Amino acid sequence: MGMFDCVKGIIILAVIAYHSFVEVWGINNSSWYPLIWRLLYASAGTMMGILFVISGYGFRPVKTWKAFKIQIKLLLKPYFIAFGFSILARIPLNLILGKDPFDGAMSRIAGCLLGQMGARKIGGIETESIFVFWFFLALLFGWLILSFIFHVFSGEKSRGAAVCICVAAGYLLGRFVPPLPYCIAPSLLAVGFLYFGYLLKKKGLLFCRINPVVFIICMAAGLAVMKFGSVNLSTGQMRLGLLDYFGTVCASFVLLRIYFWIFTPEWKIYSPFMFLGRNSSMIIAIHGFEHLVFQWRSWDWLITDSLLKKAIDFSCIRIVLILGVYAVVVKVKGLLADWEEEKTELPTKRILSFLTGILIILICTASFLSSGPGTEEETDTVWSSGLTFSVLGDSVSSYSGYTSEGNAAYYSEEDFDVSSMWWEVVASECGMTPCVINAGAGTGVTELLGLDYPTAGNSERCEMLSTEDTDPDVIFILLGGNDVLHQVPENEFKNSYLEMLDRIQSKYPEAAVCLCTYYQIPDGYEGQGWFVNEWIREIADETGLPLLDGELCDIAAEDGSLYYQDYDSSSDTALHANARGQEIFGNYIAETFLQSEDIVQEGKE
Repeated sequence: MGMFDCVKGIIILAVIAYHSFVEVWGINNSSWYPLIWRLLYASAGTMMGILFVISGYGFRPVKTWKAFKIQIKLLLKPYFIAFGFSILARIPLNLILGKDPFDGAMSRIAGCLLGQMGARKIGGIETESIFVFWFFLALLFGWLILSFIFHVFSGEKSRGAAVCICVAAGYLLGRFVPPLPYCIAPSLLAVGFLYFGYLLKKKGLLFCRINPVVFIICMAAGLAVMKFGSVNLSTGQMRLGLLDYFGTVCASFVLLRIYFWIFTPEWKIYSPFMFLGRNSSMIIAIHGFEHLVFQWRSWDWLITDSLLKKAIDFSCIRIVLILGVYAVVVKVKGLLADWEEEKTELPTKRILSFLTGILIILICTASFLSSGPGTEEETDTVWSSGLTFSVLGDSVSSYSGYTSEGNAAYYSEEDFDVSSMWWEVVASECGMTPCVINAGAGTGVTELLGLDYPTAGNSERCEMLSTEDTDPDVIFILLGGNDVLHQVPENEFKNSYLEMLDRIQSKYPEAAVCLCTYYQIPDGYEGQGWFVNEWIREIADETGLPLLDGELCDIAAEDGSLYYQDYDSSSDTALHANARGQEIFGNYIAETFLQSEDIVQEGKE
């Protein structure tokens, strides 16, 4: 399997670069995408597919239990070690950054134990995304499923049919079901790549003569998927459905054939890539470790106008960091191996010194990037600490896994971390706890969606802001934008809004109700009649309820590409803030809310 080391090394570097570009573009949300970024994005699914195929090339039909014991050592061991050290390493960094030392520890432990891809709430428990470790779990369960198929079926056709069923099931789960624990959909999709790798070796397809027409068809299918499709094997989402999957398999085959045509192991230029490939499992684990520890998207250091340069610099920093941690880990493993072989006294001091080296690397990196928001000193306890709050809103407030049942979410882990949502910022800054986020894409104060259940703010939906055992102390309302876009008349809007407030105050008489206006949006929609903020202000004046005037936050509509997720420069339109915009909006709402203690307390009375 050493013949694949070079291509594995190239893919690992590309994956690190891809994740670095995602972080930089995610925090800056630019609509400019250079060629290298487009190539990385288009080939991401194919790169992971090739890694699965390579693993399948070494597949041997063994009993399922034996396969499980092998994969525990190869995959689960680095998985749990990396997660464990990421939790421990984060403690001193949190102290340096002025945070609670165990901030995020429980959600990370939950994410690790549940194998959850994408930050979500599962059974009321917040889980942190396992990031690149989805590959470890998908490979583990993919091997087990394929071993089981070989144990149950003896014929090649029946095995092929079982593999196809697995792939189809993985696609359907990824398409229609929210991400499940333990990466079930990616694991089922991995079975197809593993089996394809097994067939490549069994039939010698990587080195035999091949019909040029077949090769051209495979190349065309692969290029078509890279151009028109979108494959995310970590979630099972594919724009063109199973055509994406077929094209990715074809692309993997073509690229591996090309690799063996041009690869010459004697060439020194390949040595760095072969080193990374030989140590691929450890390098990927360390890459996941540094991502979980530093949570890069929370650092203002990544905000820049020179996106390409910043992304390249960031990729280089991550590679140096990964290699530094790798060197320390290898040295510690060597000391432990010598101790076990010689049965001498455990070199505790030397091991501790090397572990201290890892800590120093992390601290130096944190100091170098210390312009992040976490470097601010921890604020004193504020009057709102300990309160609970709910949100009644639309897509601007919706996030997958956190939005209440029956609502479609606009944002997800693929856009940015949930910690950037405005209501999470409010929770953090005000010391409050979210109760219910009743926010749905396309919803309004009036009924706009025409579904078989109520979605209007003035329906029973506005009375669904509590859990079985908790009523909110504060209710934030950020709703009405879609009504204006649907040209709901002013009188109808205001009457419906007032009816909504009456129902909320009747249902939750002890809660303080705060009305929020939207942040500024570009002129494209303003020119169509964006009156919602003005109407909300008038309702606040009429009712005397607290107004948190979000339109006054530091989001400049003229700088569309900096603050909006869906900015269209050709029409100068946008509605949804990106991570940066959400954080600015959330900080302003929190600041205004904290300054409104008297008004809020009056509202509760």
